[in-house]
Amino acid sequence: DVPVPVSGGHKFSTVSAGGLFTCGRTTVGSVYCWGRNSDGQLGDGTTTDRLVPTAVAGSFASLRTGSIHTCGVATDESALCWGWNFHGQLGDATTTGRTAPVAVSGDLSFAELSAGFAHTCGVLANGSAYCWGFNGTGQLGDGTTTQRHTPVRVIFP
Repeated sequence: DVPVPVSGGHKFSTVSAGGLFTCGRTTVGSVYCWGRNSDGQLGDGTTTDRLVPTAVAGSFASLRTGSIHTCGVATDESALCWGWNFHGQLGDATTTGRTAPVAVSGDLSFAELSAGFAHTCGVLANGSAYCWGFNGTGQLGDGTTTQRHTPVRVIFP
């Protein structure tokens, strides 16, 4: 197999590969996603699989893909997520899947995010960390195994 260029002539500054889909952030902050879209993880408002990059609404400083969800830090430092949300990994206080970006609850200003299989974590400019979503093995760092649908602060001993 030989690598092939992504169509559309976009100049990407980063790409993030999820489960059966990929998203990329261009040098001007636009996000495009392509591949499997069963749960809206491409963020284009549909559940239609895409063979070429498809635009996501908004302007982003960074983005990360999970298994079947995507989250990004918008240029205003808010966090937006979309896709599968069975465990609350989108952080919008629901377990409703989203086909387009929705704001993460809590009015927090994020510097960076990381998306796992069914949870998401972020770091604020002051270095504090917050996580949300599935927590069956304590991966949210809040001292519990309780699933969280909104960000909870990671506890340091």
